[in-house]
Amino acid sequence: MTEEQKTNVDKINSIQNIDVNNPDFYENVQCEIESDLARLKKNVEVVLNLRLAAAEVEVETAALYHAELFYDLLDIQNESEQESEEEDKTENGKDNNTDDEPF
Repeated sequence: MTEEQKTNVDKINSIQNIDVNNPDFYENVQCEIESDLARLKKNVEVVLNLRLAAAEVEVETAALYHAELFYDLLDIQNESEQESEEEDKTENGKDNNTDDEPF
């Protein structure tokens, strides 16, 4: 039996041990309700924190992906500019060579 199961069994036993005829009945029930409410609030807070952390990771992942795409586009743009410069140089070089030939 796990620790959580033991805790649940203890809680069930404590609820079953509440005597309706006891003068502190309402106080005992109120304590159980407050305990359950506190546990539920804690669980909700944990789930909320997990969701916020997951959303942050998702946003960071998207930002990294977009940054990678942006740098890939910059690399492609630089390569394209270099190729066009090389083409311009070769075209200018061919024109100059044909002018210099004695034929």
